[in-house]
Amino acid sequence: MIRRLLARIAVPATTHIPAPAASENACGSVSAMLAFNPLITELLAVHSRTRHLPTLAEQTPSPEEFRLVARSILGSVLEAWSRQTDGQGTIDDLLLEPRPVRPFPWWSVQADTREHHRAL
Repeated sequence: MIRRLLARIAVPATTHIPAPAASENACGSVSAMLAFNPLITELLAVHSRTRHLPTLAEQTPSPEEFRLVARSILGSVLEAWSRQTDGQGTIDDLLLEPRPVRPFPWWSVQADTREHHRAL
């Protein structure tokens, strides 16, 4: 997904982009970051900072502290997602693999469909 987002601003190799002018402060030219809106830029920064977490978790176990901070982070992400979707978004929308859907109870299926499935 990150690659797809970055591909949206990818510049063909034949295009020449002039080097940014020198400025006094380190953040003088942020044109590359402005290609995304602030929300996506922030999410990309979170992604960049969290990809090392599995290795760090193996080196320094602290499950209770981890759980407290992770819940806070996930809560912020879920609240942002809810606002993005006008309150319709759920945590399932954000999971890599959605949770399995429970089959409908037999009484919610039309009678002719039930008979067909019994025959199978």
